Amino acid sequence: MRFDVVVAGGGTAGCIVAARLSEDGTRSVCLVEAGPDYGPFDSGRWPSDLLDGTRLALSHSWETDREDRSQLRARVLGGCSAHNACVALRGASRDYDWGDGWSYAALEPYFERVESMLRVRTLTRAELTPWHAAWADAAGSDAILHPVNMVGSVRWNAAFAYLDPARTRPNLTLLADTLVDRIDGNALVSDRGEIRAETIVLTAGAYGSPAILLRSGLAPPVGENLRDHVGAGVGWEPTSKLVDDVDVLPMAQVSIRMRDGDVFLFPALDDGPEISGAAFAMKPRSTGRVG
Repeated sequence: MRFDVVVAGGGTAGCIVAARLSEDGTRSVCLVEAGPDYGPFDSGRWPSDLLDGTRLALSHSWETDREDRSQLRARVLGGCSAHNACVALRGASRDYDWGDGWSYAALEPYFERVESMLRVRTLTRAELTPWHAAWADAAGSDAILHPVNMVGSVRWNAAFAYLDPARTRPNLTLLADTLVDRIDGNALVSDRGEIRAETIVLTAGAYGSPAILLRSGLAPPVGENLRDHVGAGVGWEPTSKLVDDVDVLPMAQVSIRMRDGDVFLFPALDDGPEISGAAFAMKPRSTGRVG
């Protein structure tokens, strides 16, 4: 197999990159994904849990420690956008002022385009469950009603948003159920053999991309300085009245801004049923490594 560009990793970024690179029809593009491709949204073949945006869908997660849900990554076309909590929240504007032309103002048109593609809408106060509404009332102006990438209750993932309009392009190949091992020169080495391309783009995530580079022979600092917004939470059993008052159990509806945006509180309502509250450090000083 030979292409102009091969994109390794069919998650959120990979779907966008493959769709954008193939849209002018001048280059052949192959998107490689380790997990399955259930076809376009209209095919009716997507599992119900991946479509249900009101709760996490962990059926397609890579095998790892499932007690720590923050480490779970989806092995399916669309990646984590196909199993996450559907919170499409922009970062604080000052976090994008990196210099050299980077700024929130410069990036804002791209935020708007992504939000349009992902069909992002902001939840209304009337949509909140009594549990989330209590947090919102207590927090006042520090409460953020979530913008969500949901059409009704359907999780509108990056595969639906970007690949469905591109699937009929003759210059775009989607290669699912294909596990990438390493890069060898101009070849992506996979369990289906070599996939050759002039350009190889790694979009296998914060864990997968460094691992592929390390297996390809690159030495640290590849895989160094890994950061994640870690959190700790407490769960409780809800009252029977709360359960009776809620038709569905939408996990994520509200975040609470604390300490000038460095810490966020995240109340959740899960199957069980269980109510919980977690605090997340959005700018941790600690770092880890892949490898």
